[in-house]
Amino acid sequence: MFIAPLNSGITKRLIVILLWMVSYGLQAQTATEEALDKACRCFKSIDFSTLPFDQLDTKTDSCLQEALYTNLTGVLKENQATLDDNDAMFRLAQIIEKGLLTNCEGFQLFSKRSAERRVAEVKKKHPSSIGLLYEMNTDGPFPVFKIITEDYEVMEFLWIQEFDGSTRFMKGIKDYKNTVVEIVWQDVELYDAATQSYPFYKKVLLVEEVKIVDNKERRAWMKAVKWGGDND
Repeated sequence: MFIAPLNSGITKRLIVILLWMVSYGLQAQTATEEALDKACRCFKSIDFSTLPFDQLDTKTDSCLQEALYTNLTGVLKENQATLDDNDAMFRLAQIIEKGLLTNCEGFQLFSKRSAERRVAEVKKKHPSSIGLLYEMNTDGPFPVFKIITEDYEVMEFLWIQEFDGSTRFMKGIKDYKNTVVEIVWQDVELYDAATQSYPFYKKVLLVEEVKIVDNKERRAWMKAVKWGGDND
């Protein structure tokens, strides 16, 4: 077998190419990039559309462990994190999650399925009401959603804290005036200084869009409520 001498033309050319690859960062990925790629390949291999909710966490843990197992030390070093620094570990987790959400379709499908699980869990544990979303009052300390139910009764719900999809209502409900929604809610007691009592209110946990009605149906729905006017 012929072995080229160390000073051969092929050897010299190979050295030049390797140095060029290193100088342009083409020789290898960073530890973080490698971990993200490994995690993404793992997420891509899973069919999240049919995966039962109770297996989501197990599959996720497996993919992340597989991604970080080979070079956790390098990932920590690159991101200036240590296992005993909770703040740094939280930032690292955010970096990994953002990287996967931005560039990994498999992780995006997982995130969607995970959100579906959260919604299912909330709906299973709490009551809900369906009706036309016709008003959001922002005069008080908390915004108040008002709906007309299918029995043409008015119900009110307090937006006390963030819920899935709450950002869509931050500028009001103008885009949803023809929308029938399902509001999942929870009874809460809030102190009323005027009466020195703790009345119950319905706190919004989730708002899901059920269907869109046309203007004619919306007017008919609102007129069926006895409040002395069209209120359109």
